[in-house]
Amino acid sequence: MTPEEGEAFTISGRRAARLGLAEGEDLSDQLRQEIMQTLRASCMQRCGMLLGSRDYPVRRLRAKLTESGYPPSIVEECI
Repeated sequence: MTPEEGEAFTISGRRAARLGLAEGEDLSDQLRQEIMQTLRASCMQRCGMLLGSRDYPVRRLRAKLTESGYPPSIVEECI
């Protein structure tokens, strides 16, 4: 499933406020792309942090990133 098809993701309340998001509001394509770029960068940072401290099997790394709220498509791109 792609973000355009309704894939769920998590962003912080602070980030949502900065973006001017309101609960239940539809996202413009431009805003959706900006959020996905931010999530991609954040997920890559999280990957680096996790792998910087120890090795993880791909399955466990995938689980840790998913547990952190990253959408599956972003997790797969980063892995």
